[in-house]
Amino acid sequence: MAQAAPAPVQIYFNGFESGEYAAGQGAVGWVKESGNWMYTSGQAKTGTGAIKMVASGASSSNNSAIYYPLNAEAYSNLALSVWYKWVGSARDAQSWIEVSYDGGTSYSVLRNFIREDASTTTYTELQLPFGAAADHNPNVRIRLRTANSDANNFIAIDDFKITYTPVAVTSVELTPSSLELNLGQSATVTAAVYPSHADQRVVWSVDNPDTVSLDPQTGAVTALKVGSAILRATSVVDSVYYAEAAITVIAAPHSRELTAFTLRGPGNESVAAGIDQETGRVTAILPSGSFLNQAAEFTITGERVVIRHSDGSETGQFSGITPNNFALSWDNPLTYRVYAQNGTFRDYSVQVKVRDETEKKITRFSFDALSPAAAGVIAGLEIFVTVPEAVNRTALAASFDFIGSRVEVNGVRQESGVTVNDFTRQVLLSVYADDGSSVQYRVTVNKQLPAVSQNLAHRDNGVTGFVSGAAGGNLGSLIDGAASSNWRRSASDPLPVYAHLDLGKVQTINRITIKEGLRGGCYRVKGFAVYTSTDSLTWRLAVDRTAESEGTVGESATIDFPAADARYVRLLITADDSLDLVVLTEVELYYAPVAAAELTLADTSLTLLTGERKMLQAQAAPAGANRRVMWASSNPADAAVGNDGTISGVAAGTATIYAYSTADLSLSTSLTVTVEPQISTARAFTGFTLSGITPPASGKIEGQQVLLRVPQGTDVTRLDPVFTTTGTSVQVNGTEQTSGVSVQNFTQPVVYRVYSADGQSSDITVAVEQGLLELAGFQLEGISPAPQATFYSLFQNKQVEALGDGLFRLDDRMVHHVALTVSADAVITNLAASFSAPGSTVYIGDTPQVSGVTRNDFTKQQIYRLVGEDGSSKEYAVSVYRSTDQASVTVYSEITGKSLEHVGTNSADSNIPTAENNSAAWYKYGGVNAVRLWQTPGRYVNASNVSSGESQGIVDLTTFDVKKDDLRAKMKQDPEDSTYINWANVIQRNTDLIDPSKNVRYTNKYALDQFKQAGIEIMAEIQDAGGFTTKWTTDAIKWQRAWSLWQQFYAQAFYLAKNYDVRLFEGTNEPDLVSGIPGTAEERRATGAQYVFINAVFSDAIKSAVRDVNDIYGKNLVPKYGAPTLAQTFSSDFGMGVLQNNRINYRGETVDEDIVDIYIKHNYSNSPISYSNEIRNIRDWMKTYSPSGEEMLISYTEFNYSTGADWRSKTETGGSPEYYAEPG
Repeated sequence: MAQAAPAPVQIYFNGFESGEYAAGQGAVGWVKESGNWMYTSGQAKTGTGAIKMVASGASSSNNSAIYYPLNAEAYSNLALSVWYKWVGSARDAQSWIEVSYDGGTSYSVLRNFIREDASTTTYTELQLPFGAAADHNPNVRIRLRTANSDANNFIAIDDFKITYTPVAVTSVELTPSSLELNLGQSATVTAAVYPSHADQRVVWSVDNPDTVSLDPQTGAVTALKVGSAILRATSVVDSVYYAEAAITVIAAPHSRELTAFTLRGPGNESVAAGIDQETGRVTAILPSGSFLNQAAEFTITGERVVIRHSDGSETGQFSGITPNNFALSWDNPLTYRVYAQNGTFRDYSVQVKVRDETEKKITRFSFDALSPAAAGVIAGLEIFVTVPEAVNRTALAASFDFIGSRVEVNGVRQESGVTVNDFTRQVLLSVYADDGSSVQYRVTVNKQLPAVSQNLAHRDNGVTGFVSGAAGGNLGSLIDGAASSNWRRSASDPLPVYAHLDLGKVQTINRITIKEGLRGGCYRVKGFAVYTSTDSLTWRLAVDRTAESEGTVGESATIDFPAADARYVRLLITADDSLDLVVLTEVELYYAPVAAAELTLADTSLTLLTGERKMLQAQAAPAGANRRVMWASSNPADAAVGNDGTISGVAAGTATIYAYSTADLSLSTSLTVTVEPQISTARAFTGFTLSGITPPASGKIEGQQVLLRVPQGTDVTRLDPVFTTTGTSVQVNGTEQTSGVSVQNFTQPVVYRVYSADGQSSDITVAVEQGLLELAGFQLEGISPAPQATFYSLFQNKQVEALGDGLFRLDDRMVHHVALTVSADAVITNLAASFSAPGSTVYIGDTPQVSGVTRNDFTKQQIYRLVGEDGSSKEYAVSVYRSTDQASVTVYSEITGKSLEHVGTNSADSNIPTAENNSAAWYKYGGVNAVRLWQTPGRYVNASNVSSGESQGIVDLTTFDVKKDDLRAKMKQDPEDSTYINWANVIQRNTDLIDPSKNVRYTNKYALDQFKQAGIEIMAEIQDAGGFTTKWTTDAIKWQRAWSLWQQFYAQAFYLAKNYDVRLFEGTNEPDLVSGIPGTAEERRATGAQYVFINAVFSDAIKSAVRDVNDIYGKNLVPKYGAPTLAQTFSSDFGMGVLQNNRINYRGETVDEDIVDIYIKHNYSNSPISYSNEIRNIRDWMKTYSPSGEEMLISYTEFNYSTGADWRSKTETGGSPEYYAEPG
């Protein structure tokens, strides 16, 4: 039966709708050859655009030309359909449509419009065949060219279409039409489509792919097993026509393959060997306890099997019958030779061993039951699998190979391909060795992302928001999925108007669909833009269609844009047609995943210290591609990696960290991590003994104090103590001390300075008391039950005397205490105490005390003074407490919590150490290990001592970064380089600075020296509030201001790190209370965004300075920057801005380290429970909004039961019982 003639098939169409022609660029796929093209929106046949054939900016002869390259290799009978018309009165268009068959070397005219008939003032279609020279030609070009320069008289072209007409197929033939293949043999069948000038393309298929495999591109087939199959080739032009070839697969006379090899385990169970047909290698690993002398069972395609010996002899083999000794085969394989019927043979190398009883690992993991099978990637102890989006992961059976005795999940034995598990969450596979030991693999099964997500802007997903102005309708009309509801602009609302969407959480989006309703019979939107934000403070432009030529929505417009993380989306309507009001029916948001072609990490290697952590972030190309990865470590015992890419240094060693794309497990990247031992910061005495006296005296070590008691009359002027320490060295007044050798005079307390491996030091005071005056067996008479006395001693600073030149005399004493607790109703106003104090007389005041006789009032503390025969004395403070509640204390041997890293105090101008006060001694004997010290760059550096942004030509980010990089490079060449920073003035201002406005003299260097000597760590409060309250009117002013502040912060941080090893820094103090912050919500948001930016500038300056100090001076300081130092609510605009943008640097780039490392807060005048609640709430808030999803360090740099003003009105102190006890 005759088939109908094939219809023309369209292979290209262009309606010239794009406004890109105004810039002379042409449509996608077109190439501009010369001159420019002009676009017209008023002469279209369909749609809104057409080509205006008028030359503009021509390179020569006033010609403009563009061409479309066409690969017609698969086509014949090509033709062009184009619509044209005349515009204007003159008819000398000088315009042509041309074709080239040789890639543009020469052209032939398809249509010449010169002196065209004046009647074609309405659109007329031209049908222009290309001719036979274009058939199956990969080098065709179609060119539009004009020499017309009259913009009022021209040819308009629209609806440009290229078609080809297939040749009618009459038959298909295969050569050969049948074939016989041996196992493993391949052959290629060729197809011919008739008539010979018809399209020769065919679709290949085979009905039995288990028997014969097929290459669908070439028609090549390979025999897989004995049997038969039908190969078919079908014409792509007309599926009625096809041809078939019968294929028969046989075991050929020359076939000689070993297809299966099985041995027996200790329980007579079958153990199949692996056979690699390419290499001929056969390997079997038997369970421990298996016999190595046994008969193998095997199958072959050949005639017989022998074992070929090294001397050339052969031993015939019979499956399951002939025994062999495989004991040495792992190192010296047995050669199994398989003979074919024709006498040819193939050798197989057989290796067998009994696995070590400790071996245990997974060697293969996949879901074979899925189609296609989903193979897993095994990386260390991680197994990653990606399955299609439609797969139900709640009941999947994994297929796996392993070495060991068994595999279990939660105690349930697993059978490969049979046992079902829920893989919606991570599954732990325990692989057991024969000795009972086990190892755990973590299996993560991810779903492939759908081609396009559901509409993320639908109200059913919890989307909220608002619309601007008095517009009719509401946001709900835009997110309800109904075309019948709408939102329109009110006549009273000036443009732009906008819709503000809150998606409820940060999500990734890269597509927006806007749907418009008819208004007055027309679509009105002519310009719009889309902005995204994660915090509603800072916004990024995602779509810019504000130009009228690009901004038409029409019934529906879908725009793809680079993937953006956003919680807030704002659609601005910037222009309409001025005839009537805009009506929108829906706004839809989607994420359409972009396949990643490459994964990269910023580094190829990394060095960490034990205990140190660093977050990695994989980058995907192209831009906007899916960046979701799964992380694995080859050696988690040394370097572990979390699901978020955070690496932790566990122990000294190396590991490879892998990142696998969740969408394509064949796509991965890696880096090598070297973990080095952490340099110890320990610097304390662990033992201190005076062994050269009788009896030897052992010291009692409590914090920074060591107390020893020796007999009265002991010569303590030249003692050589034996000590042990966690530090690396010990000094007294700069002289190195050797245990058991170095002599000291202990008539006064001696200060030992202990140094740690990282160079830090702590001062420890050693005091020796003479006379073993002891109060013992203290008991209250007449109280039942008798209370138990608790004895304890504390150092107490008695007097600090300034000696000048930064030196002080410290008169220390030890206060000894006795504490007893009685019932709440016990009468203790007139009680006698029994005690023993051998060799001494006991007094309270001047009243002698007789054990069991002298009565006292124990409602107040009583001081018992023991006086020895030599006149020496010792005091005990006896306190009796009433019991109010029953309480119990449980002591655990293991660590159950972590103490504060720093317990310090806040400095002010009035208590900074100077040569005129004794503040340094008070800091030292207050027992603090840290101090918050104000280091305002405006004071100690000042803008006058750094270069100005204007003089350096800084106008934007690029010029800022160029100067910053140059400054740091010059510093590394010469740390005193003054190109940008006047270091001489900076050093002078830190050494001695008089502020005439306050009549205050600052000697910052003196204070820093004192704190360094005392071993007190400094948190440098380094701030400038004006950096964010002063509004920037231009971008240039913004970057010039940022440059000045960056240099000031860099200079002071460099000075502190270089000279005092300062590593802790704090930003602007209480920005939420800074005067000058505007009051409206929009103004506050803008100020908050400016604060977030300048905060990132501060952090970068400080960390750059410390890292440069490390590089220049060989230090190993780890800078930590703290912010936002809030006085009020922790989650205010400032707090939220800092947290949500904590992985965005001042360049606006997402980075893999935190901008702020320590979250700083102030709090006064609250109850202990309120502080506890606030810390818990801050931690929960961090987990929700932090980019890493983890908690930051928290520090209170101003914290007290009351403010200073409150304390002035109180008679109590912080040590008063009711205050001291309340915090618990």
